[in-house]
Amino acid sequence: MTRYWIGTHSLEKSAYYFAPDGQVYQNPAGFTATALAATPPGQHGSYTVAGNTLTIKWADGHTSTSSLEDVHADAFNWDTGIFLGVKPFANAQQLAGTFEGGNSVSFGGGGMSASNDLTFNPDGTYTQSGAVTGSASSSESTADVGSSRSGGGKWQLNGLVLTLTDAKGQVATGVAFPVETDDKTQQVTRFYFQNVAYKRL
Repeated sequence: MTRYWIGTHSLEKSAYYFAPDGQVYQNPAGFTATALAATPPGQHGSYTVAGNTLTIKWADGHTSTSSLEDVHADAFNWDTGIFLGVKPFANAQQLAGTFEGGNSVSFGGGGMSASNDLTFNPDGTYTQSGAVTGSASSSESTADVGSSRSGGGKWQLNGLVLTLTDAKGQVATGVAFPVETDDKTQQVTRFYFQNVAYKRL
Protein backbone atom coordinates (compact mmCIF):
# COMPACT_ATOMS: atom_id res chain seq x y z
CA MET A 1 0.00 0.00 0.00
CA THR A 2 1.22 3.51 -0.82
CA ARG A 3 -0.40 6.72 0.43
CA TYR A 4 0.84 10.27 -0.06
CA TRP A 5 0.57 12.69 2.86
CA ILE A 6 0.37 16.29 1.68
CA GLY A 7 1.06 17.75 5.12
CA THR A 8 4.49 16.12 5.43
CA HIS A 9 5.25 15.66 1.71
CA SER A 10 5.94 11.99 2.45
CA LEU A 11 4.93 8.70 0.87
CA GLU A 12 3.69 6.09 3.33
CA LYS A 13 4.51 2.50 2.33
CA SER A 14 3.06 -0.53 4.12
CA ALA A 15 2.46 -4.23 3.57
CA TYR A 16 -1.03 -5.52 4.39
CA TYR A 17 -1.88 -9.20 4.72
CA PHE A 18 -5.60 -9.96 4.31
CA ALA A 19 -5.86 -13.51 5.64
CA PRO A 20 -8.56 -15.94 4.43
CA ASP A 21 -10.00 -16.17 7.96
CA GLY A 22 -11.05 -12.50 7.96
CA GLN A 23 -8.04 -11.19 9.87
CA VAL A 24 -5.82 -8.39 8.55
CA TYR A 25 -2.24 -7.52 9.51
CA GLN A 26 -0.28 -4.37 8.67
CA ASN A 27 3.50 -4.82 8.37
CA PRO A 28 3.73 -8.28 9.96
CA ALA A 29 7.24 -9.58 10.60
CA GLY A 30 6.25 -12.86 8.94
CA PHE A 31 3.37 -15.24 8.33
CA THR A 32 3.85 -17.86 11.04
CA ALA A 33 1.29 -17.95 13.83
CA THR A 34 3.90 -16.52 16.21
CA ALA A 35 4.86 -13.64 13.90
CA LEU A 36 1.24 -12.71 13.19
CA ALA A 37 0.35 -12.82 16.91
CA ALA A 38 3.22 -10.41 17.62
CA THR A 39 1.78 -7.72 15.33
CA PRO A 40 0.85 -4.69 17.54
CA PRO A 41 -2.89 -4.17 18.32
CA GLY A 42 -3.05 -1.02 16.19
CA GLN A 43 -1.82 -3.02 13.21
CA HIS A 44 -4.04 -6.09 13.24
CA GLY A 45 -7.75 -6.73 13.40
CA SER A 46 -10.69 -8.17 11.49
CA TYR A 47 -12.01 -7.04 8.13
CA THR A 48 -15.37 -7.25 6.38
CA VAL A 49 -16.56 -6.22 2.94
CA ALA A 50 -20.18 -5.14 2.47
CA GLY A 51 -21.02 -4.01 -1.03
CA ASN A 52 -18.18 -1.69 -2.01
CA THR A 53 -17.20 -0.81 1.57
CA LEU A 54 -14.21 -2.31 3.35
CA THR A 55 -14.20 -2.02 7.14
CA ILE A 56 -11.32 -2.93 9.44
CA LYS A 57 -11.90 -3.22 13.19
CA TRP A 58 -8.42 -2.94 14.69
CA ALA A 59 -7.53 -4.77 17.90
CA ASP A 60 -6.78 -1.51 19.71
CA GLY A 61 -10.43 -0.47 19.38
CA HIS A 62 -10.42 1.94 16.44
CA THR A 63 -12.18 1.31 13.14
CA SER A 64 -11.23 2.21 9.57
CA THR A 65 -13.95 2.19 6.95
CA SER A 66 -14.01 3.52 3.40
CA SER A 67 -15.29 2.71 -0.07
CA LEU A 68 -13.35 0.41 -2.37
CA GLU A 69 -12.52 2.25 -5.59
CA ASP A 70 -10.91 1.37 -8.94
CA VAL A 71 -11.06 -2.33 -8.11
CA HIS A 72 -9.11 -4.70 -10.38
CA ALA A 73 -8.07 -8.34 -10.11
CA ASP A 74 -4.91 -7.41 -8.19
CA ALA A 75 -5.42 -3.80 -7.11
CA PHE A 76 -7.81 -1.38 -5.44
CA ASN A 77 -7.92 2.04 -3.79
CA TRP A 78 -9.10 2.39 -0.19
CA ASP A 79 -8.86 5.09 2.49
CA THR A 80 -6.71 7.29 0.16
CA GLY A 81 -4.23 4.41 -0.25
CA ILE A 82 -3.36 2.45 -3.38
CA PHE A 83 -3.20 -1.32 -2.80
CA LEU A 84 -1.41 -3.65 -5.22
CA GLY A 85 -1.23 -7.42 -5.01
CA VAL A 86 2.34 -8.75 -4.82
CA LYS A 87 4.19 -12.00 -5.46
CA PRO A 88 7.38 -13.41 -3.89
CA PHE A 89 10.78 -13.43 -5.54
CA ALA A 90 11.18 -16.21 -8.10
CA ASN A 91 14.39 -17.17 -6.29
CA ALA A 92 16.65 -15.69 -3.64
CA GLN A 93 19.40 -14.79 -6.11
CA GLN A 94 17.11 -12.18 -7.69
CA LEU A 95 18.02 -10.11 -4.63
CA ALA A 96 21.77 -10.31 -5.16
CA GLY A 97 23.28 -6.86 -5.77
CA THR A 98 23.35 -3.37 -4.26
CA PHE A 99 20.25 -1.31 -3.57
CA GLU A 100 19.52 2.10 -2.09
CA GLY A 101 16.39 3.32 -0.38
CA GLY A 102 15.09 5.93 2.00
CA ASN A 103 12.23 7.99 3.37
CA SER A 104 11.76 11.65 4.15
CA VAL A 105 9.28 13.95 5.85
CA SER A 106 9.04 17.72 5.96
CA PHE A 107 7.30 20.10 8.32
CA GLY A 108 7.08 23.78 9.00
CA GLY A 109 10.65 24.99 9.39
CA GLY A 110 12.46 21.74 8.70
CA GLY A 111 12.44 18.07 7.88
CA MET A 112 14.13 14.70 8.29
CA SER A 113 15.42 12.10 5.87
CA ALA A 114 16.85 8.60 6.21
CA SER A 115 18.81 6.68 3.59
CA ASN A 116 20.01 3.10 3.56
CA ASP A 117 22.21 1.07 1.21
CA LEU A 118 22.07 -2.72 1.19
CA THR A 119 24.38 -5.10 -0.68
CA PHE A 120 23.27 -8.74 -0.86
CA ASN A 121 26.07 -11.11 -1.79
CA PRO A 122 25.34 -14.45 -3.50
CA ASP A 123 27.05 -16.29 -0.62
CA GLY A 124 24.36 -15.17 1.85
CA THR A 125 26.26 -12.29 3.43
CA TYR A 126 25.26 -8.63 3.30
CA THR A 127 26.66 -5.20 4.07
CA GLN A 128 24.67 -2.15 5.08
CA SER A 129 25.27 1.56 5.47
CA GLY A 130 22.88 4.38 6.23
CA ALA A 131 22.46 7.94 7.39
CA VAL A 132 19.82 10.07 9.08
CA THR A 133 19.77 13.85 8.72
CA GLY A 134 17.47 16.52 10.04
CA SER A 135 17.12 20.26 10.10
CA ALA A 136 14.96 22.82 11.86
CA SER A 137 14.92 26.57 11.51
CA SER A 138 13.17 29.55 12.98
CA SER A 139 13.45 33.29 12.65
CA GLU A 140 16.27 33.20 15.20
CA SER A 141 18.31 30.08 14.43
CA THR A 142 18.91 27.03 12.27
CA ALA A 143 19.94 23.59 13.53
CA ASP A 144 21.20 20.58 11.58
CA VAL A 145 21.76 17.10 12.95
CA GLY A 146 22.91 13.82 11.46
CA SER A 147 24.20 10.34 12.14
CA SER A 148 25.50 7.38 10.14
CA ARG A 149 25.88 3.65 10.62
CA SER A 150 27.32 0.62 8.86
CA GLY A 151 27.43 -3.11 9.38
CA GLY A 152 26.68 -6.47 7.88
CA GLY A 153 26.00 -10.12 8.50
CA LYS A 154 23.90 -12.92 7.02
CA TRP A 155 20.73 -12.63 4.93
CA GLN A 156 18.04 -15.20 4.19
CA LEU A 157 14.97 -14.95 1.95
CA ASN A 158 12.14 -17.36 2.68
CA GLY A 159 9.14 -16.75 0.44
CA LEU A 160 7.89 -13.26 1.25
CA VAL A 161 10.04 -12.87 4.38
CA LEU A 162 13.56 -11.39 4.42
CA THR A 163 15.72 -11.86 7.52
CA LEU A 164 18.92 -9.93 8.25
CA THR A 165 21.13 -11.15 11.09
CA ASP A 166 24.00 -8.81 11.89
CA ALA A 167 27.42 -9.68 13.35
CA LYS A 168 26.08 -9.21 16.90
CA GLY A 169 23.20 -11.61 16.34
CA GLN A 170 20.54 -8.90 16.15
CA VAL A 171 17.75 -9.86 13.75
CA ALA A 172 15.69 -7.64 11.46
CA THR A 173 12.88 -9.40 9.64
CA GLY A 174 9.90 -8.34 7.58
CA VAL A 175 7.88 -8.76 4.42
CA ALA A 176 9.90 -8.32 1.23
CA PHE A 177 8.80 -8.56 -2.39
CA PRO A 178 9.82 -7.34 -5.86
CA VAL A 179 8.21 -4.10 -7.01
CA GLU A 180 9.78 -3.88 -10.46
CA THR A 181 11.56 -6.47 -12.61
CA ASP A 182 13.50 -6.06 -15.85
CA ASP A 183 11.47 -7.93 -18.49
CA LYS A 184 14.56 -8.95 -20.45
CA THR A 185 16.93 -10.05 -17.69
CA GLN A 186 14.33 -10.90 -15.00
CA GLN A 187 16.56 -8.96 -12.62
CA VAL A 188 14.70 -7.27 -9.78
CA THR A 189 15.31 -3.53 -10.06
CA ARG A 190 13.14 -2.40 -7.13
CA PHE A 191 11.96 -4.20 -4.00
CA TYR A 192 10.14 -3.44 -0.74
CA PHE A 193 11.34 -4.20 2.80
CA GLN A 194 10.33 -2.69 6.16
CA ASN A 195 8.44 0.34 4.81
CA VAL A 196 11.20 1.24 2.35
CA ALA A 197 11.29 0.87 -1.44
CA TYR A 198 14.81 0.04 -2.61
CA LYS A 199 16.27 0.69 -6.07
CA ARG A 200 19.10 -1.32 -7.61
CA LEU A 201 22.28 0.68 -8.20
